[in-house]
Amino acid sequence: MLNPVPSTPSTPPVDREARRQALKQRLLALLEQTAERLTDELIDLPDEQLFGPVEYRLRDHARRLAADAHQSALDGRKKGATKALQPSAPAAPPTPASSDTSPETS
Repeated sequence: MLNPVPSTPSTPPVDREARRQALKQRLLALLEQTAERLTDELIDLPDEQLFGPVEYRLRDHARRLAADAHQSALDGRKKGATKALQPSAPAAPPTPASSDTSPETS
C-alpha cells in the first residue's frame, strides 16, 4: 500500500475548517449510500457465493465511492479563472499548389 504524503493546506486556515466540514458532510452522505449498496449485495448472499462475482461488484462499489468522493472534493473548490471558452486557433492557410517538377523532354 502506498504511504500517503501529508499535504500542506493551500488556503488560509480561516475558511479551511468550514470547507472541511462541508466536504465531510458530502462524503458522509456518499458513505451512507455505499454502505446501503454493500449491505444489499451481502445481506442474503449464501456462504458459497461470498467469493467470486460478488467480489467484483463490491470492488466496483468501492471504486465508485472513491470517484464520487474525488468529484465531490473537486466540486467544492472555487472554479478557475476561465470564464468562457477560448477561441480556437486560426485555420492554417491552404497549401500552395505544387509545381510540375518533372524534367522537360524536348
